Amino acid sequence: MFAGQKAAAIFGEIQSVWMSRLAGCLIMVPFLFTKTKSAPIDKRLWAILAFMGGLDVGALSLLFAAGRSDHPELAVVCASASGAVTVILARIVSRERILPLRWLGIAMTFAGIGLLSAVN
Repeated sequence: MFAGQKAAAIFGEIQSVWMSRLAGCLIMVPFLFTKTKSAPIDKRLWAILAFMGGLDVGALSLLFAAGRSDHPELAVVCASASGAVTVILARIVSRERILPLRWLGIAMTFAGIGLLSAVN
């Protein structure tokens, strides 16, 4: 995140997000060619998944833009909740089961963000 915020100051937020996403795609492409026994994704979910991807790009752009604020570290702390939000969205969209221990982790993540935000 720190590198992305610094890159955004030089290249701009959108360009930095595209650089990070392209790098991520290059890393993930080899995994697409591995054989797995997974069920195909329902075609009705593609629009929702595309929307979620757009939200991810928007959030990352805002995170990189926050690097120019007085307290860029707060943006990084808040961004730490993105994994928890992803799990919650998976529950809502894909109806995935979330184990009680994960709910505890999600609650602890948001409590930690609240505590760190209150301190600053």
